[in-house]
Amino acid sequence: MITFNKLYRQLTLLFVICCFSKLSYGHEVTHSTVELSAQEQAFIQSNPTITLASGDSFEPFTILNADGSVSGFDADLLELISERTGLKINLALGNWEEMQTRAKRREFDGISTASPGDERKTYLNFSQPYTKLYSVVLVQKHNPLNIRNIDDLDNKRIALQKGNLTFERMAKETGMKMTPVYVDSIHDMIKAVVSGQADFTVLDESYAYVAQLVGLEKLIELGFVLGKKPFELAFGLRNDKPELVSIINKGLASVTANEMLVLRNRWLGGFGSDRYGDINTIPFSPKEAQFLKQQQRITVCVTPNTMPFESMDKGKHGGMSKDYLAILTHRLGLKTNIYSTRSWQETIQALTKGQCDIAALAMQPSRNHHAIDYTDPIITSPINIITQQENQSIDDINSLANKKVAMVHGTQLVEFIRKHYPNIQVIGTDNSQQALESVNTKQADAYIGSAVIARHIMLTQPNFNLKEVDVIPYEMKLSVAVRAGLPELTSLFQKAINLMDKKENQQIYNKWVTTQYEIKNHYQGVIKISLGLLSIIIAVLLWNYSLRKEKHKTALALEQVNQMNQLLAKKNDELALLANTDELTGLWNRKKINETLSHEFSLAQRNQYDFGVILIDIDLFKSINDSHGHQIGDEILIEFAKQLRYLARGSDLVARWGGEEFLIICPLTIESELLQIAERLRKKISILQFEHIESLTVSMGVAGYRNEKSYQALLKRADHALYQAKHEGRNRVVLA
Repeated sequence: MITFNKLYRQLTLLFVICCFSKLSYGHEVTHSTVELSAQEQAFIQSNPTITLASGDSFEPFTILNADGSVSGFDADLLELISERTGLKINLALGNWEEMQTRAKRREFDGISTASPGDERKTYLNFSQPYTKLYSVVLVQKHNPLNIRNIDDLDNKRIALQKGNLTFERMAKETGMKMTPVYVDSIHDMIKAVVSGQADFTVLDESYAYVAQLVGLEKLIELGFVLGKKPFELAFGLRNDKPELVSIINKGLASVTANEMLVLRNRWLGGFGSDRYGDINTIPFSPKEAQFLKQQQRITVCVTPNTMPFESMDKGKHGGMSKDYLAILTHRLGLKTNIYSTRSWQETIQALTKGQCDIAALAMQPSRNHHAIDYTDPIITSPINIITQQENQSIDDINSLANKKVAMVHGTQLVEFIRKHYPNIQVIGTDNSQQALESVNTKQADAYIGSAVIARHIMLTQPNFNLKEVDVIPYEMKLSVAVRAGLPELTSLFQKAINLMDKKENQQIYNKWVTTQYEIKNHYQGVIKISLGLLSIIIAVLLWNYSLRKEKHKTALALEQVNQMNQLLAKKNDELALLANTDELTGLWNRKKINETLSHEFSLAQRNQYDFGVILIDIDLFKSINDSHGHQIGDEILIEFAKQLRYLARGSDLVARWGGEEFLIICPLTIESELLQIAERLRKKISILQFEHIESLTVSMGVAGYRNEKSYQALLKRADHALYQAKHEGRNRVVLA
């Protein structure tokens, strides 16, 4: 009977391992297969390598490195296309006007970083667009000429690159009279504005990268966004080789949305479309974007013996941290190397010495390490008390007075126990495995530590004769730990963590935690049945019958638990929404405003992060209530709130401040952009039509973050600006 039980345990564990080895977490990127026609394959055989021309000042799309190689957005994208199609694509950089002339003479196979134009279409076929960019008007710092809209461009001098038809065409489409100042490169366009040679210039969203490259990022600012729609970039390919454009288009079609997102984050970063409502783009700061360009691979410390959180088995990283790391690094476009340690204390030392850059699921140490930064917690683990099965004297934490308790040393949990329960004798160990072994061998009376780790160890160590007796009022918080000197990496991981949703967290938890406990329950049930049987044949028959019955009961119970959990989660979400929502308008309320402002203010203080607020008041709303009654007034407020939410950017938070006042919180937005957004909203609101009144106007107070000591000070400045707007005659925007 004992032999059968051992054999059963081995077969059960083997079955479990086989089953769970098939589980995968759905975050790998799959690439479309590029199927080429016979003509396209023949073209590549005859023309295995092509060369596209581009400008030598088109950073970050094409960058000429010191060793003569080319990098950048276009270079990375063309490399993906080459991998999928088998066509090798080189880039040649030079003076843009000259490169276009040479492409027209067929010295190159086409051009990169180009927008389709009628003249170019006479000798080029254009691929499908590979990205879209907004155009921006750039002016000197503090905008001395007060250039804030198209009308302000009239009779001004504009810096333009020779041969760059895109920005010149956009300037002409404004209909304003301008004096062009032609220069050789995009670098020179920015320099012309800073030096006063030109009043403004027009560039795309990559302007901040280029300005930083030439060291002039602090001497320019964004005047306003030009046009309502972005322009498109495509590859122009010589039209005497029609197979070429079809090959490139097939290569472009194989690039997934996630791959394109990684490229955009890597090269455009916080200057990209996130400011215009693309919720999938992480809003990188310029320093974060630069960090990702310079360091695309990081080293990760992995601590063994902390399953299901993480493990190292024969050089392979496993556990929940592996899955979390796969999601987070994929969103950031980072690659990883693994550095294995022997204990959590050794991981702390490795981070301190710079032997690794991060630890994925890290506990905070008992002492503050200035050499390590932490993100907000990704997950938390309850803390439990475990003792021997036969020990009846320990049933809660108060019964541990003067008892020996095994704990992983060097953690905040140890500090908490010593502070609040000084009578407990703490025995330090390197990991939870050692701690539980000391309890099982009675060298210690009890264990206090992560319930998740302890349950996993007890599941995989059936010789442990232990039981869980209580859960203490403390949670172990696990974060991404980042070594000092990499503040951009800390903020990058925090932003990636913020994008994780409940479904992703639940999938990881179910994969590594829930299912293991289900298996344990089945296993224990089978052992009890097996021990009561008199013969192996009867045991097998009864075991099969009981197992099916227990599995059915367990499945029903789990289904009921899952349904209750889903219902509870739904109700909790509804309660949270109600707590943060204005009852009349459905917008966010004061509570949500305070939470969001506190978060944005913390980001601004830590990361030199721009944000601001727009305080809005409906002009003469009291007269509407007096003329039409409060019920009609409420209907107008509801409709106004709906329109305001529609008109605001997708990345902004729109809330009701109180009465007829509303507030918009604008992340990642500089003051000049705030003013432009507010002015656009004011104009659009003034032409809205309502059911009971012809129209209404609003007054707005705008305030951007200026290193205030609190977000309340920022709100106070916005309120003063709003008062000034109303005092000056209403229907206007005033910047604080």
